[in-house]
Amino acid sequence: MKKISFFLLALIIGLWQTGLAQSGIYITASGGWANQSKMPKTIQNKPVDIKHFPAVRLGVGYLHDINGIFGIGLEVARGWYRGTKYHLDAKQIKTFSSTYEFLAIFALHYSAIDYSIKIGGNRHTLNNFSVIVNDKKADETKIQPVVAAGINYNFNTHFALTAEYLHSFGSKIDNFADNSLRCPSINAVLVGVRVSFW
Repeated sequence: MKKISFFLLALIIGLWQTGLAQSGIYITASGGWANQSKMPKTIQNKPVDIKHFPAVRLGVGYLHDINGIFGIGLEVARGWYRGTKYHLDAKQIKTFSSTYEFLAIFALHYSAIDYSIKIGGNRHTLNNFSVIVNDKKADETKIQPVVAAGINYNFNTHFALTAEYLHSFGSKIDNFADNSLRCPSINAVLVGVRVSFW
């Protein structure tokens, strides 16, 4: 009888904890400041104009709350990050980065605040890189690891304000004599909104 009572109590607690969990799909939109490091500093000894703003990121994800405290999930996002303007002869070459990001999410809930860590990778395209290095065969796209840390303030179960720091790790560009040429790493500070559907 004691074993059955213990089993029923454990089942009730388990169902109660599951009842507190809120799992579902969300969309997020954010913008802010980004820095792309390891870009070429000069091209043909011409001046460089570095831009940091605006950076824009749109994402969709699924978060599964294991209980009222912990959650895990997946997020897919598209990002656009301002880059560098190079003045070559009579023309200006503008570079910017665009990414497809695929991230695993680990969330911690505390009252109306969510803390999150995101780990994954992106498909990073540095537009006009082939023009900068004067090689039409230059590969403008690289796969890079990404980490992010964020905090959300939930006004209710459907709407939250978000703040996030995101970093993607740069990678060396292959097949160039200058080993310092890299697909840039990205450091971004973003604020935005999240809308949840659950």
